[in-house]
Order: sequence, then C-alpha cells, then structure tokens
Amino acid sequence: MYILDTNVFLEPFKRFYPMDFCPGYWDWLDECVKGSDVRSLRSVYDEMKDAGDDLSKWAKRHENTGFFMPDDATDIQAAYQVVANHVQQTTTRLNFRATALPEFLSGADPWLIAAAYARGGTVVTLEQNIPDRRNKVLIPVVCNELDVPWATPYQWLRSSGFKLVRMIEPDGDVPPF
Repeated sequence: MYILDTNVFLEPFKRFYPMDFCPGYWDWLDECVKGSDVRSLRSVYDEMKDAGDDLSKWAKRHENTGFFMPDDATDIQAAYQVVANHVQQTTTRLNFRATALPEFLSGADPWLIAAAYARGGTVVTLEQNIPDRRNKVLIPVVCNELDVPWATPYQWLRSSGFKLVRMIEPDGDVPPF
C-alpha cells in the first residue's frame, strides 16, 4: 500500500500537474481512490480541505470514500507512539532546533510514517533524505531509521505504470505544441 503525503497532492496541483493542464494525473488519482493500493490519511485531508481551491474540492469529493484512512485506528495510534518516541529521542540526542519536534508532531508526517509502519505500507513524499538537517524532521530520514519504506512521487508513479501521454483529438489530428 502506498500512503501519500500532503505534498504529493499540493505540489502537483500548484506546480507540476495543475488540474486544467494535466487532468489525466487527477483522473488517475481518482482511479487510485477506487482501489486498495493507494491511500492517504485524515490528517492529510485536514491539511487540504479548507483552501477553497480545486484541490480542496477534490479532497472533499473523496472524504468519505475510504481513501483518507482515520488516524485514530488502534494500530496506527500504537505505531504513532513508536514514531514519536523515536523522533523525540533523536532530536534530543542530535541537538535539533527546539521547534523541530513540535512542528513534526503537529502535522500529518508522523501519522503517515505510523500508518506505513503499522500496515506495511510505503510513504510517498516529495521530502528529501537529508540526514544531517537539524532544523526540520524529514519523513525519509525517520522512515530509514525505522525501516519503513518510502518513495518519491516519481518512483511511485513509475512503479504504478503511470504515463503522461499527449492527447489526440477525436478527428485524429494531433494538437500543435
């Protein structure tokens, strides 16, 4: 199971695959919602729902489909404690910036890692693996430390067989560049 970080929605929406420019990406995500191999969390939904844009509308359409797993499932709660304890010990031992731990624990990130830890999933995120960074706790670093698989969106898209293709008009003409 792939478990998607907020930035897997937000960055494509804003920069890479806007809905009006690359509707195929969002159509494909709609199909993913129907299956069981791709999920996200309620805390990710909560980070997207109030923006008043097309992405928040997309999230709201999928709110009650099962795509956004509840953070309060017993197995995820137990795994969250493992993640939180590990990160607390690490940030103290490695002298992270004082705000790094509360910032990490206040968002969806620890819950994503906990869900993957509990359910044998892979976290999909745009965050980079920078182990020496001390001002922010990064998902890939924590995943590596806890042996939780993680992937970039591009790795996930490739492994899933996703392809962006140029549309051909119904009359057979290829639209100009």
